[in-house]
Amino acid sequence: MDFAKDGGLNCVRHFLFEEGHRIEEIVKQALQSPGKVVGQLNCVCKATDLWDLRISSDGASATAWCGCNGSGLPLYIGAPRKAGKAASAACPSGCKSPMGRLAIGIGYPGVVPPNGTIDAERAGEIVVFTQCKGCESIWPAWTLRLNNPPAIKGNEPWLRQIQGLR
Repeated sequence: MDFAKDGGLNCVRHFLFEEGHRIEEIVKQALQSPGKVVGQLNCVCKATDLWDLRISSDGASATAWCGCNGSGLPLYIGAPRKAGKAASAACPSGCKSPMGRLAIGIGYPGVVPPNGTIDAERAGEIVVFTQCKGCESIWPAWTLRLNNPPAIKGNEPWLRQIQGLR
């Protein structure tokens, strides 16, 4: 295999981190899969509570947008989805603030596979909870659960691209 020069790492702008925040435990409990990866979304700008989650009209994907620098992180399972109409998941408490902290849970049918492997692309669910920056309420913002993980052979063009392979 011929790896891209930098492995695509210059494009990494967002990452999950765990700090023991209450929202992380809520997401962990909401996941139905035995294999669980949970953390809060952080941006390269270090923003943890400036996220706006926009959910696609078909509910099959969402995008987390950083309110500080405007970068977006698409959330989906399997092959990347085409961008379409999306609506913000504003706070349902009445304050209607679109910004907040995001905790993301990724569920696997078995043990959590090593990051960067093909098996890591075979998640069965994604759960996102938001904590409002305005009133601090926490709510389930988006959930995607598949009956079966996606069938991925390993030679799909989209997979080669996101794995940094040529």
